[in-house]
Amino acid sequence: MIYSISKLRYEANSNLCQSGGAYVFSIRAYRTDANWPDTRQGLSGFFYVKTDTTKQDVVNSGLLLPNTGYNRNPNNLRDAEFQTYLCSNLTSIQVGYYFTGGNPVCQSFAQ
Repeated sequence: MIYSISKLRYEANSNLCQSGGAYVFSIRAYRTDANWPDTRQGLSGFFYVKTDTTKQDVVNSGLLLPNTGYNRNPNNLRDAEFQTYLCSNLTSIQVGYYFTGGNPVCQSFAQ
């Protein structure tokens, strides 16, 4: 269940993207059925939905920030933060994320 999404920053000329800038987001979610996996390799069913309604698997398409993009809450292993990025030179962006079987969250952000 996603309960929070926020923009952490906008990186002009980001090294995360081949050309242009990157929006970096924090998505917080909790599970009611089990703890989150120990590592990002155990994650599945986390999607970014494009405005044309196609979806991308966040983990398999590399949208989690390298090394730091997945953080479980050490005091509650059913709560986690996911730091993602999206390449864009637009001054504003609309994003949508969901977990399989969970709630979708859509929000607009400006640089």
